[in-house]
Amino acid sequence: MKLTGIILGTAIGLGAFTTTNVSAAEVEQTRVEKASVQVEGHVLQSTLKVNQPYTLSGEVVNVVHGNSQHIKLNRKQIHFTQPGAYVVQAKGCLGTVDTYIFKVTK
Repeated sequence: MKLTGIILGTAIGLGAFTTTNVSAAEVEQTRVEKASVQVEGHVLQSTLKVNQPYTLSGEVVNVVHGNSQHIKLNRKQIHFTQPGAYVVQAKGCLGTVDTYIFKVTK
């Protein structure tokens, strides 16, 4: 009986090491990854008019959402030729990726 108690106690004790706890931060990170948007730096929202220029944090730009044919980029300055919703990411000067959400109106 004593041996069975030791084995059972050891199994229960080792079971505590295999239990998985998930934090809210990990759940939120999973949701972001499933949405295919990795947010590392700042998230900025702006409403612009067509052809109104906006200065980004960096020159390396990735279009996440929106028709890239309607986006004009000159170094760090971006403007849009058609109304709509656009999401772009720019690699900032400190290496972080800033996400910009634009609502472009006429």
